[in-house]
Amino acid sequence: MLPYSHTDARREGRFGNQADNFLGALALAKGINRTLVLPPWVEYRYGEPKSIQVPFDTYFQVEPLQEYHRVMTMEKFMQDIAPHIWPPHKRIAFCYMARGSTNESSCNAKEGNPFGPFWDTYGIDFVGSEFYGPLHYDVHHSDIADHWKMRYPSDDWPETNAPQCLGYRNEYGVATEELCFPSVETVVRQLKRVVREHGQIKYIFVATDNNNLNEPLKEAFKRTEIRIVPSDQSPHVDLAILSQANHFIGNCISSFTAFVKRHRDVKGLPSSFWAFPIKKTAQKVKDEL
Repeated sequence: MLPYSHTDARREGRFGNQADNFLGALALAKGINRTLVLPPWVEYRYGEPKSIQVPFDTYFQVEPLQEYHRVMTMEKFMQDIAPHIWPPHKRIAFCYMARGSTNESSCNAKEGNPFGPFWDTYGIDFVGSEFYGPLHYDVHHSDIADHWKMRYPSDDWPETNAPQCLGYRNEYGVATEELCFPSVETVVRQLKRVVREHGQIKYIFVATDNNNLNEPLKEAFKRTEIRIVPSDQSPHVDLAILSQANHFIGNCISSFTAFVKRHRDVKGLPSSFWAFPIKKTAQKVKDEL
């Protein structure tokens, strides 16, 4: 996870510097493979004693950025992610070197305007400082990306992806073999359920790099007019079809599924996962009781 603030740009730069800072942060996040948290834009309005924080998606669409790399707005991060991986007692401010006059061994991340108002907008206080110098942001013309990863490994500085079906902390279950490799019985059962619910389905498109289950599915739906359509093994075509389908059933563990589901979520299209929700066996229920 790579949260950053537009307060790194000089106040005099206004929007131009902030936009340039954003592009640099996006390049860094992609170069070191970390999710980028998109901060609000800092504005200085006439007569206002403090800067105003305008949500990133007020001026720009987030979805096109997500096609390039993993990003999310500051608002979504603070609401859905921060309570789990960035709780108040773990909030460390990053800066190249100590700044400000209050404490010479601190980032003094909230000293001055727009710094204080920026973080106060989200109720953020810091418990410590981390100086990342002499690391820099140019990840394309040197081996600096490797140095970032070695110095700040994701095990110590948490990263998160789309939580998929299990949640960010396995609050909805743990990964099972059936989630990873759903059985023929599971696939057929769920497909028949979706067909019954939608009623007008004419095609079942199967996108997989493993067993396309062509014969078992033809057998399962032989008394219907539904046609089983296997993938032509083009991931781009698969994405286009899966993103627009009446219903999508994906693999909970798959990053390919995550990409499709994010797109469908934005469009308000229904999705589900193979073998999920996880059914508890009678013995497991008994053990929990």
